[in-house]
Amino acid sequence: MEQTRVILVEMPRILREIVREVVAAQPDIAVLDDGDEALKTIRTGAACVAITHLDDPAPASLTRLLGTRPQVRVIALSADGRHGTCSPRRCPGPGSP
Repeated sequence: MEQTRVILVEMPRILREIVREVVAAQPDIAVLDDGDEALKTIRTGAACVAITHLDDPAPASLTRLLGTRPQVRVIALSADGRHGTCSPRRCPGPGSP
């Protein structure tokens, strides 16, 4: 089974830990390293979904991210879990740039 590769980008520590635990529990999803190398990981095509925070200020990296890898699907969550949004982009198929 091919796994969807997810990376957590610039999230508050507690939110990142909760999201990592929930997402990693899914057998068809792999959570990649989410440290300082997150954007680099996305640029190389290793991740097709990025999860980040929605709170002010919004991560400046999102604009750069979508400019570099427009096919990455972005999910943004508020720290309190009450709000979220998802970009309309779809993950590329196998072998896509």
